[in-house]
Amino acid sequence: MPPAYDISFAYGFEDTLRQLGAETLGLRLRHIELLASLPLIHRDPFDRLLISQAMVEDLTIVSGDRKFAGYPGLDVLEI
Repeated sequence: MPPAYDISFAYGFEDTLRQLGAETLGLRLRHIELLASLPLIHRDPFDRLLISQAMVEDLTIVSGDRKFAGYPGLDVLEI
């Protein structure tokens, strides 16, 4: 782990986010609402949550998982 994590995990995580220019995306009720209506193309609950978050927030999913492409309206960058 980078030295910042020696201070604490939270500090190291926040430092890494700053360095990457990234931010976290919290879980919102809108994400859960869409999640509940998604077809069961993908059975992994965590991936389904990512799919619903990306759709609600108009984000692109970067993945090698071909099941993501089965969701109409989901922007997927396949790697």
